[in-house]
Amino acid sequence: MEKKNFHVLHAHASRENVGDDAIVIAIQKILQRANPDQSLSYTTLCSDNRSREKFVTNYMHLYTVHSPSKWINLLQEYKNADLVVIGGGELICGALEYLMLLPLAKIFRIPIVFLGVGADRHGMSFLTENYTRHTLKLADKILVRDNSAYEVIKSFNTPSEKINVTADVVFALYKDRPIEPTKSGIGVCLRSTQRDDRALTRERLEVLAQYITKQSEELNCDIHLFPFIPYATDASGSKLEIDDEFKFGLPYSDQAIMDKLYELLPNKERVVMNAPLEHPEEIIEKLAQLNYIISMRLHALILSGLAGTQFIAVNYADKIARVMTELGVGDQVIPISALDSLEKVETTISKLPTLNSEKLKSSLSSLNSEALKNADIIKDIIKNAPRKRATIASYALAIPFLLINSLYFWLVNSKNPILIKLIRLLKRK
Repeated sequence: MEKKNFHVLHAHASRENVGDDAIVIAIQKILQRANPDQSLSYTTLCSDNRSREKFVTNYMHLYTVHSPSKWINLLQEYKNADLVVIGGGELICGALEYLMLLPLAKIFRIPIVFLGVGADRHGMSFLTENYTRHTLKLADKILVRDNSAYEVIKSFNTPSEKINVTADVVFALYKDRPIEPTKSGIGVCLRSTQRDDRALTRERLEVLAQYITKQSEELNCDIHLFPFIPYATDASGSKLEIDDEFKFGLPYSDQAIMDKLYELLPNKERVVMNAPLEHPEEIIEKLAQLNYIISMRLHALILSGLAGTQFIAVNYADKIARVMTELGVGDQVIPISALDSLEKVETTISKLPTLNSEKLKSSLSSLNSEALKNADIIKDIIKNAPRKRATIASYALAIPFLLINSLYFWLVNSKNPILIKLIRLLKRK
């Protein structure tokens, strides 16, 4: 018997990042688990069209959907959709393009959920905070990956019963696999940072290069570099270099940092530069062959755990220590300041206890169960959702909303101080 089609409108972060790609794949697994008797198809709303799955049947550029020229296509997608999903990644951060999907879902009577998201209100303007506060409450469910996101979302006066804390959805990809009997190699995965107090400076990169070179010689193994994000490019397609401070947005490129690390490594014949944007499953297979990996990237650490490979987490952000604690391996974290000198990093790493593989395996199994709970929650939402069908009234409400929404986007982007002050005054009244 042929399965009935179930169409999902999925808005997510760029897949030009292995971590975000893994999140999308995990969400697809969770949604299929929530709809085992149906054939799923997707329209993705994203900044790039990198979907490789055959069941992704359509694509819209996320950052243009508010434009009047895209309204007909957008409304057609809502007409065809059975579910709207926003996630994962730290998407509750003032990005109105995601939030504008909530009122439209209510207008078309389609269930809408945030899945596997983080939240951060740092740097939000008055206008984006106001928009966030009024739209979040329209979600049927907001499934977040940690308590920090829960508190941020609650601070927008979102009803607590709409928010559930589960686990990072990538843990849904966990499966019990045998440990490779012969491991050889050191993995490295680095990223740029936004914080001056936890910055990956060129000096720290030089220290890391010295350390892994010594380790490679002692273990007689290769060094494997894993860039999770490729070079950023300009309008002409030329790659943009990153400055020596490796600051976020100058440009945001793991590959540029890895190239600089490669330049610092003396034994080039012992260095394997992996291509960016490999499939997460391919990376897991590669990680499974290594002795251990040193990583700043959260999802490189999670994928290492899924591969059964030991890891050392470099703590540049609070989420690193948090997830390592969830995994029961909080003692495998070193501060980024440990890279201030070769002696310091050697001493710090030498004091780390041996990773308890059985404890890690137990934690992964538990977090896998937590991640898969998302499927049960979504299944209930779909089951209890009203039988939706687009009507003339749906379009009659959607068009005025899109007009007002477009004006609001213009106001946010214009940053006109007089208009913003006027809105503040009207809001107080």
